[in-house]
Amino acid sequence: MQKARGLEYEVMGDGDAVLTIHGALIADTFVQVCQEGSLADGYRLIRYRRRGHGGSDPYSGEISLELPAEDSVALLDHLGVERAHVIGHSGGGLMAVALAVAAPERVHSLVLFEPAIFPPDATAGFLAGAAPVIEAYQAGDVARALDLWMELVSVDAGWREDLEREQPGAVEQTEKDAAAFFEFEIPAIPSWVFDAEKAKQITQPVLYAVGGESGPLYQMAAQYFGSLLPRTEFVELPGVDHSMLTSDPKLVADTAAAFLARHPL
Repeated sequence: MQKARGLEYEVMGDGDAVLTIHGALIADTFVQVCQEGSLADGYRLIRYRRRGHGGSDPYSGEISLELPAEDSVALLDHLGVERAHVIGHSGGGLMAVALAVAAPERVHSLVLFEPAIFPPDATAGFLAGAAPVIEAYQAGDVARALDLWMELVSVDAGWREDLEREQPGAVEQTEKDAAAFFEFEIPAIPSWVFDAEKAKQITQPVLYAVGGESGPLYQMAAQYFGSLLPRTEFVELPGVDHSMLTSDPKLVADTAAAFLARHPL
């Protein structure tokens, strides 16, 4: 990968620019998605590792979710991309929406795979429920903290085996990158609330995808998002849960590509 503006990145293909933003902990979840023909054969795909992941620069001090949006803009500037489709998953979906709010002129469309956006009271309850995860991390048991987190977000218990099979070395890298999530990103989550005022600023086409096996947490999140942005297009992806990018990258890529084809730059 190349590095610019403190971020590791790679660019593949030609066509309309597509920026992908990965979720928490696992930096390369978009690798396989970007290799699927439905996206790889018709788009200029920009995949990068967020701060604190892989060889990208670490976080320092307190952060807000405006910082990842600023990083995305800086990378687009470096690549000479004025406007792009943006695809985000989980925490990366939250950051994609934050980018669209902060710099709407840079975002042509949004494709969100279970973005980490919940009603404020649900966010507070969810973070309270994550207390054992944080305790495990603070006690130095990173492996247990990761397992507890994956269980909390409804990822199959075999996530390590699945991830390692698809991306050798990714589990070890995830453990190294855990600090970015547990020490910086989780504390920043409550400070950025997607509300009606922010929703008004989003005029781009939006696709919101939910896994058919993901459970009630993600259905609730989808309902909340739709209540704020009712023109959102929703789709349920059969047979996948929150780990959809690695468990069925073709389904994810095809879903995104079909939407992008209807909203060209």
